[in-house]
Formats: sequence, C-alpha cells, structure tokens
Amino acid sequence: MSGLGAILTAIVTPFGEDGSVDEQAFVDLMAHLAANGSDGFVVCGTTGEAATLDDGEHLRVIELAVTEKPAGATIVAGVGSNDTRHALMLTSRACELGADALLSVNPYYNRPNRRGIVAHYREVSRAADRPIALYNIPQRTGSDLPNELLAELAQLDHIDYVKQANNDNLAPVDGLRIYAGNDEILATVLDMGEPGGILVASHVVGPELRRMVDRAGRARHDPREPAAGLRGPEASRPPRSARRPH
Repeated sequence: MSGLGAILTAIVTPFGEDGSVDEQAFVDLMAHLAANGSDGFVVCGTTGEAATLDDGEHLRVIELAVTEKPAGATIVAGVGSNDTRHALMLTSRACELGADALLSVNPYYNRPNRRGIVAHYREVSRAADRPIALYNIPQRTGSDLPNELLAELAQLDHIDYVKQANNDNLAPVDGLRIYAGNDEILATVLDMGEPGGILVASHVVGPELRRMVDRAGRARHDPREPAAGLRGPEASRPPRSARRPH
C-alpha cells in the first residue's frame, strides 16, 4: 500500500445553516469514514467545495483535518489554483500546517500552454517539502495533462502521484503512482498494481470498497485470488452502488 493509503476519501466540507464551516461535523465525519474503510482524506478538493471557501476557511479546514484526524489517517490538502502566486501560498501554508501530501490541479480557465503548465508546477514543487499529487480532470479545467506531460512533470521534485480523472488516459506513467480520480475506474487502477483511489463513494459504501481494496492486495501475492475482489465480467468494475459521478 502506498504511504498515503489506498482509499482516500475526497471528503465533503459540512456547513452550518449560517454558511460557516461546521467543524464538529467535519471531525465526526472523519472519524466515521476512518471506521468504515478510509485510509485518509483529501480535504479542500472539488468535493470539499474549495471553490466556495475563502483562504481563511480553506486553511482552517486543512488545520482541523491535521490536528483532529483519526489515528493513522493521512491528510492530502488541496492547494490548486489557476493563479500561481495563490497556489504557492496555499502550498507553503499547507506544508506548514502539517498535511501529509498535497493535491495540485493544473491551472483552469486561463488554460496555459504546455510550457506554462511546466513553469507553474516548477514553482509549486519549489514551494513544497512533501509529496505532490497532480490532478488531471480536463472536464473541469478545460485542459488535459497527457501522459507524456505527466512523465515530464514527474521529473520535478516532490511530484510523486497523479489523481487521474481522465479515464481515456488511464495507463502507467513513468515516475508517478496513479490514484483513480473517478470511482468507476478504481478496480482497473488496482488491477494495474497502483495504490488506490481518491473516492467519493467511500462516504456511503466504504466497507464494500475496503473489501475490494484488500482483496486486490491479496491477489498481488496469490494468483488464485480474483483481481480487485470480483469475478468474471465484473472484474474491472466497482460495486454498482459505487458508480456515481464526482
């Protein structure tokens, strides 16, 4: 298993009726998810509604996750921005707050060219002192990170993972470990020998996903064990209840 874990839940950010972050609900949710199969949490990502958090709220959620995480859980902090200066601030502050790793999406909306993307991540990697997971989700950013570009970015310090949310690009990448960025490709990612997934269905079907991951781990050491815990035509697909869009 990767040092970050196999099931990383892209955790929601609970809000109170007044629109403020409900910190106790967040802590309680982490505990519930950890008890139901999650190895760690991606905080302030898309599912965590980072786009609706101001910087103070964003950093507070990271701090809360780090200080109140269940024993043994890992925290991956979302630090992406289409403004490189903003991304650097979030990156450095998340490191100071003690996140175990960082999730950094490529600049969206302004969509820099390849040279600009490399320059952006060069600066992000310089601001970091811990592992970075790239995030390829062209349906939201408007810009794809093809696998040859991912391999180039993997040569930068600290860039160790990619959350791959473009199913068409799913293939091994030199220098990077792959996390499933869409729930429906988790089994395929596991069958590739990759660490696991950054998932949303684990909010509701965590134990089922835990069994799948554990079965896949055993299958790597025992060829008699079915890959990803499934048989026949279902071998590359997660449970039906897990096939939900992000």
